[in-house]
Amino acid sequence: MSTDTTPDNPAQRRVEAILAEVTGTGAETGIQVAAWLDGEVVVDAWAGAADVAEGRPMGPDTLIPAWSTGKGVAAALVAVLVDQGRLEYEAPVARYWPRFDAEGKGRVTLGQLLAHTAGLPQLPADVTPERLLDLPTTADWLAGQRPRWEPGSALGYHAWTYGVLLAEILHRATGRTCDQLLREELAGPLGIGDDLLFHSPSPWSRTG
Repeated sequence: MSTDTTPDNPAQRRVEAILAEVTGTGAETGIQVAAWLDGEVVVDAWAGAADVAEGRPMGPDTLIPAWSTGKGVAAALVAVLVDQGRLEYEAPVARYWPRFDAEGKGRVTLGQLLAHTAGLPQLPADVTPERLLDLPTTADWLAGQRPRWEPGSALGYHAWTYGVLLAEILHRATGRTCDQLLREELAGPLGIGDDLLFHSPSPWSRTG
């Protein structure tokens, strides 16, 4: 789909056709794709439904979960702090987070965690959404776990634990939250402090 303000070029038309095909077959329910080149929007396309039950179509401004795209942003934030000398990829996590030394994890490095080779992909069997979002409690539980494999010897996607672990390390190393660090050290200096976020803030949470 398009509006009067969407780009009119071969890339836009090609992406629109692909999205229509993918949502038409049922492979995906709803999709958005946007791309910029040299600061200009070259693709802004969407298709399908935002909510099938309600019959609400996908639109250009529909908010949807980004899920693991936040991992790349978190890794970029770590890279900034490494460049500043506040973190080291080869440093053991326990240097920043002493309790992490438990259960044979003393040599697990920040780099291994970033590479999904730390052996901590698991969550508690009785985890709930509320408990998962209690980051300090979940991080403390992970710090007390034994790795599922010898750290660095195998790769296993840390789907749910990656963000929790990095958030705790960053907080302990800097005294600031991931949200604060993202705004102050990465998004803010790039001029996108109000656009690149780890979560959608409540309207009343904004300051300044």
